[in-house]
Amino acid sequence: MHSRIQHHAGRLALLLLLIGIFTAALMPGCSGDDDDDDDDDASDDDTADDDTEELGTAHFRAVHVAPNVTEVDIYLDEDISPVQDLFYTGASGYVAVDATTHSVDVVPSGDSISDTIFTINNVDFADDTDYTLATIGNIGSKYRVMTLQEDRSAVADNSTRVQAVHAADGVGSVDVWNVPDGGAASLLFSDLSFAAASGFSVLPSGSYTLGVDTNDDGSLEATYDVTLKSADIVSLYVIFDGGIPRIVSVSDNGDTKVLLPK
Repeated sequence: MHSRIQHHAGRLALLLLLIGIFTAALMPGCSGDDDDDDDDDASDDDTADDDTEELGTAHFRAVHVAPNVTEVDIYLDEDISPVQDLFYTGASGYVAVDATTHSVDVVPSGDSISDTIFTINNVDFADDTDYTLATIGNIGSKYRVMTLQEDRSAVADNSTRVQAVHAADGVGSVDVWNVPDGGAASLLFSDLSFAAASGFSVLPSGSYTLGVDTNDDGSLEATYDVTLKSADIVSLYVIFDGGIPRIVSVSDNGDTKVLLPK
């Protein structure tokens, strides 16, 4: 009897030893699987980081030349931007914005987004690029917002980079002339349709008399005196306010001047 107990005990001990060896052999494999999972997780994290692109930066300003609209705020993606309380014939400074696609709303100053006057969807702002959002026309007629890409690269001394913008609701195509005292008039910008910009030209800095033809008949409806400063960038917005054509001169630094007919 005692011998049989010892025999069974020996077999039990051998079985336990074999189970221990088998378990020990499996554990490194399990540990290796955990390490692989960790490596996979780390790889997934790296992939996620790679897929997240860092947005660049664009800049925009606003110019308000819509005669029958009071002060306005500019909203981007339905959130109010730093451009607020912009008055008629005024211009803001440039504001940094993510270089991506945005929606733009023009809202009466102090009102909510639900009171928007005008909305533009899917406005693309490219990296390291400057834009002007110009409110033009009249509510109930041709009110809209123009998106103009600006050229703010350096301008040589004694030169001025100039463009003309047709923002005059109620007139035909616009020509802008240089009308010097004692000399022949020369055409600077021609055949601008409403809501069109001429593109930039470089002119010698100095004092000019500008003439505007608002119906393409070769006759000037009005002339204006303007001084173009050295190394400046100027946009000339032709508007029609109270039956009178005017020019709003907007410099790169946001200074504006309303030019009245002589």
